Amino acid sequence: MPQSIHPDFETTLPDTDYFFLGSGSIQAAIQWSRHPGATPLGLVISDPDHFARKWSSHLFHPEYGLGKTMLTLILDGKRYQPNETTQVVWFPGQIPGVTALWQAGDSYVIEQFWTAIDQPVLVREISFQPELPLESAEVEIALYGNPALFSEFLGSSYGLSARGYDTVLVSSHAEGTFHERTLTVPLYRDGSTYRMAIMYSLGPDMPSVPLSQLKEMEEAYWMTAGLRWTEQHPSPLLHEVERLFTASAMGLRAAVADSGRFDASLWQYGYEWSGDASNVAEALVHSGQFEVARSVLENILTRMTIPEGMAMESSRFRGGQDAELNNNGEILKACRTYLDWTGDRDFIEEHYDRIAAIANYLLRPEFLHEDTGMLMASRDIWERNAEVGILPGFDIAHQTFGILGLRDAAYIAKAFSRMEDAERWTDAGKKMRQSFLDH
Repeated sequence: MPQSIHPDFETTLPDTDYFFLGSGSIQAAIQWSRHPGATPLGLVISDPDHFARKWSSHLFHPEYGLGKTMLTLILDGKRYQPNETTQVVWFPGQIPGVTALWQAGDSYVIEQFWTAIDQPVLVREISFQPELPLESAEVEIALYGNPALFSEFLGSSYGLSARGYDTVLVSSHAEGTFHERTLTVPLYRDGSTYRMAIMYSLGPDMPSVPLSQLKEMEEAYWMTAGLRWTEQHPSPLLHEVERLFTASAMGLRAAVADSGRFDASLWQYGYEWSGDASNVAEALVHSGQFEVARSVLENILTRMTIPEGMAMESSRFRGGQDAELNNNGEILKACRTYLDWTGDRDFIEEHYDRIAAIANYLLRPEFLHEDTGMLMASRDIWERNAEVGILPGFDIAHQTFGILGLRDAAYIAKAFSRMEDAERWTDAGKKMRQSFLDH
């Protein structure tokens, strides 16, 4: 029988939005689609340390797409799922996350999604208030793991699991009824509200941290990071700014693995760029997420550069006339930003030799034009090179970040009393700037 892949395969479906969240140990995206045939409320889960396409993520199924990630609410025997009434938004509070709202009969169902720092767990909380008293209220959970990743599917009255190249577990603290790939669990009643919490976790074991502790950890993280959007701001404009700030801060953490690695274009490239990583490190610093910023910088200064000072782009080291020299400048700029905002001198001192090599790489005769002091290569900002006819020349991005990077490298050198380095980089940066602006 011929097979056709589900429309959820596409990452650029019309009328479709994605909301990313993650903990460094798990990455998730909520798909909200109004496109015919696509899943209205889908859940994408992956390991942020292993870059995935949408179709290679843990819960994507070739025939069902993300359809099996939707919950089924069973009220007095009648089944309901998210439909065209579904709405999805970022939600505020001490724990930022994503909220979905959809209609089940005469009632509206609220689903809230959030993660907890350093834990490979996504929490999905469901609640609703029925218009009329109910005889029974249950939620059916399904687990159809990606068959490219998983070949063994297990279950019990408390959870569902898929095993293969990785392990994913869907669990509930309430006992339910297991049947093949589904688990049906009764919701508990809290006054007039019915509730249930479901956890999606990577690894073979149920989460060892209680739900209340996960909430405390996550709240403490965002309060330390200076989360802005905790309540409605009286100014509509500032409320929108704070909402965007919070969503951006969440997105940064969602993209970066605990190791400091991240896909330079989620679901697309599957590669790392040292320049992109440097910009992400600065954004993390500016959002108060210093530890995550440090992990990104450590990854740059240990994996994404080599002792000679060459920087990685597209997960490889090209060097020579194919070098993207702006990456070196962006790394140096990020190191200064980190030092200024965190005061973490020990980290910078530990990696000073690599930072110096990254700065000195820009001053190699193969790149440095003697008369102008500007940087030359056959690589431009669009990543074209000599193979398509780009002759050695002065790319604007190379000069811009070369100037900024040498300036900031000199600042770091002076802060650590490396005066010879500071003078050399200051002089080179000034000459480059003078030629760039006035030659």
